Formats: sequence, structure tokens, C-alpha cells
Amino acid sequence: MSLREATGSVLKMRDKGIGMPAAVVLWSPWADITDSGDTAITLKSFDPLHVYDRQLKPSADAYADPKHQKHPYVSPVYGDYTKGFPPTLIQVRGHAARLPGPPGNGGRPRDQGGDEEDERLPETASG
Repeated sequence: MSLREATGSVLKMRDKGIGMPAAVVLWSPWADITDSGDTAITLKSFDPLHVYDRQLKPSADAYADPKHQKHPYVSPVYGDYTKGFPPTLIQVRGHAARLPGPPGNGGRPRDQGGDEEDERLPETASG
């Protein structure tokens, strides 16, 4: 299970009322497969392997139909974390292109009053 799927699964568990884990740990999650998050745009040139249209978009389109890619179970940054979410640790490299949510959305647990801690590792490109 990918980290994106793990977060989407916890959101779905909460929405279905079937209980949630005590905590969530995410390592460099691809939390917005639409490539519209603020750091996906501002830090795109930092990661030489990040070529969305050629490399990531085919994966995103295989994972979910483009019309459903902003659904919170697919791209968790579009989720509503005000309804409750377990304490979350997000660990990323210094210039992770997938950490913040979409501009102005506040698509992370801490942006919506949740318990989230971020841990940034040394700045390196993905790979």
C-alpha cells in the first residue's frame, strides 16, 4: 500500500465509522496526484527526476480517472481533517515536492486543527 493509499484509507475508515489507527506515519507521501500543490510548482526544478507530464501523470491516470483525482481518498490533501484524524508524522527530504497541500486549501491535518508533526531530512533530490 502506498502512503497516499494509506492516508486515503484512514480517511475512508473514519468516514465509514469503522475505527482508525492510533497514529499515522508517512514518508514522502504523494498526497496530490494532480500536480497542483504549491511546492509541486515552486520546487519542480529542484528535483531533476520530477517530470510530471512524462513520468508521473501516466501513473496518476492509471491510478484514478482524471475526473476523480481530487477525491480525498485518491489525493488526501483534499480531505477534511476537521472531522478527526489520528496523530500524524510526515517525514520528507528538505525539498519534498509533495508535503504541503494545494494553495489555500489547508489540506493537511495540522492546517485544520489536527495533530501533525513534520520531520525534514537533509536536502537531496528524490531517487
